[in-house]
Amino acid sequence: MTRRTLLYQIVAVLSVSPLVAGCDQDPFGQNYRRIAGDYYILQWEDGQTYYLEDDSTLRSEPGGGVVGGTILEIGWKDNYIVVKRRSNFCGDADAWMIVNVRESTISGPHHELPAVNEVSDIKILEPKEAWSTLAKWWQLR
Repeated sequence: MTRRTLLYQIVAVLSVSPLVAGCDQDPFGQNYRRIAGDYYILQWEDGQTYYLEDDSTLRSEPGGGVVGGTILEIGWKDNYIVVKRRSNFCGDADAWMIVNVRESTISGPHHELPAVNEVSDIKILEPKEAWSTLAKWWQLR
């Protein structure tokens, strides 16, 4: 191998490196799972932080997802997702947010989970447990 060939190889590797580094680090979509409708739970790179995302926020940098924070607890059924979130913004409370999947609306923050029929019987899970539950559920489909 000549010096010139070696130099070309080094230049080629250095030229491509920034492109590879800027690519999506999850090209196969392994860090998110669909909950309902257009809503997903996204597992951050640390494996312990979770966000609720929708189709519009899924491919962007996490900034708190659709509820403006990280998931502390989550549950879902039919057309509702309930999330206890840790707010990303100091002025907002860590509280419950309710997502109406059918209407794509979000209400909250609620300091307590409202005792309304639509959400009162939803099973609440830790985010890691929800992540595992969704993995099992999708494997069965």
